[in-house]
Amino acid sequence: MIDRVLAACGGGRMLHVGPGAEAVAARHRARAVDAIALADLPTGRIAVADRSFDLVAAYGCFDALDASARHHLFGELLRASRRAVLVLASGRPREHWDRAFLAHDCRRHPLHQLLVPYEGLDWLTDPALMLYERLPDDARVGRALGDLAAGRDLHMDMLREAGRRADAHVARYMLARQFVRPGDRVLDAACGLGYGSAILADATLAARVTGIDIDADAIRYAREHYGAGRSRLGFDARDLASLRDLPADSVDVVVSFETIEHIAEPEAFLRECTRLLTPAGRIIGSIPNRWVDESGRDPNPHHLHVFDRRSIESLFRTHVFIEGVYGQTAGGGMKLPHAGRALWAADDDPRDAEWWIVTGMKTPMAKSAAPFRHGLTARADAGGSNALAFARDYENPWIVRAMVTIGLRSESPALLDHLAGATLETAAADSADAGAALCVRAYRALERGAQASDADALVASIDDYGARGTTTPHVVRWQISLRYVQALLLLSSGDRGGALRAFEACASADALLFSPLLST
Repeated sequence: MIDRVLAACGGGRMLHVGPGAEAVAARHRARAVDAIALADLPTGRIAVADRSFDLVAAYGCFDALDASARHHLFGELLRASRRAVLVLASGRPREHWDRAFLAHDCRRHPLHQLLVPYEGLDWLTDPALMLYERLPDDARVGRALGDLAAGRDLHMDMLREAGRRADAHVARYMLARQFVRPGDRVLDAACGLGYGSAILADATLAARVTGIDIDADAIRYAREHYGAGRSRLGFDARDLASLRDLPADSVDVVVSFETIEHIAEPEAFLRECTRLLTPAGRIIGSIPNRWVDESGRDPNPHHLHVFDRRSIESLFRTHVFIEGVYGQTAGGGMKLPHAGRALWAADDDPRDAEWWIVTGMKTPMAKSAAPFRHGLTARADAGGSNALAFARDYENPWIVRAMVTIGLRSESPALLDHLAGATLETAAADSADAGAALCVRAYRALERGAQASDADALVASIDDYGARGTTTPHVVRWQISLRYVQALLLLSSGDRGGALRAFEACASADALLFSPLLST
């Protein structure tokens, strides 16, 4: 629990209150966190200054209190906190606690699902572990929950609402964060009240997250409640039908949840999103899965289209490579009302879903006028390091983001196969591009359990690539790496002598021609 809290909130100064608080504080101090404990259950004012702690945590303090005492104690925890409040409480459902606490000037912490993941909310029920943060002091628009009621059917701050539907919306952004690479520029299209944009900013190393929405009132709320204090987050009032003035190749990730069904021309919207993306850029979108009544129509007046998995995949596939499709349920709604909270990779899973989430990648072979950027440093050629000199050594450095660098590349085996094949067809045989693609193909063969004929062809291709004289550091890098995977292929086919020769060729190569990283 302590590690999950630190992942969500960071360190800072902490106050722990209630039975067992000293033990928890001691564990935090062992992690170099400035933590103090107040073991006695406070009944009046907590003897600390206003906003004097980054996190205030209460364990078992609320269970035996009546509603009035609970309201007072939570108010005191908020008063003492600069930002976050952690509560561990028993005896009542999580949604009961959420509704009681959200009546204060607070919201659920943007990263609260790091503590209890979406599916765990169905079974990690008692005691309930909950994480909140105070509303910004300067936020005036929509400060009272009642102020959000009028627009709730179209826009809601899902960090200020309890229940399954709110949890599902947050979970989509938590999924999307896994596809945001360091240094990415992220566009949250149809961001609504901005809570999801804040999740993406807080949960990733994105260089910039920009939320856009046609509703100027929603953008004002987003700026006051989420934009203030977050230097990498901004908001802009903009119609999604008018993205043409935004420059091509200016965004690395587009996130757009519950949007396409609202747009008159979904095809034109996706075409514009793809134009905005850099090569190997990603788009992540979701749709309700065939939400129709007995007449076959969507009863939501704001929805202009009805999609199912087949139609949304077909729409995305026109513009991008599909990396993955995910199904999601929440339960309690019109479709699959008895389903629980679940979010799953839907490859061969026959389950029906309330929503489908699609992740896609723009082809890295797309022609682009934008200079290559990998996001790992401010400049693609910073420091003169061979390890980062992709633009110097590759014919098409964008493939690095698509299929080479672990943590940046696609995790879709099918997409890696496709990209490796496309690169080998177009790249020069002695290029770093060809070496990268050959290495991807070799490891994919090992994962699948390559047939002897396939392994023989790969071994021969690696011999040919390794025999080429070169002074290009990234080609040297692939010659060395390919000798290693060649040895693994030969071992898998039982050729121990050939494997030994390949290992020796790998070990005797001068890896420092590339970098100490490869040498180690």
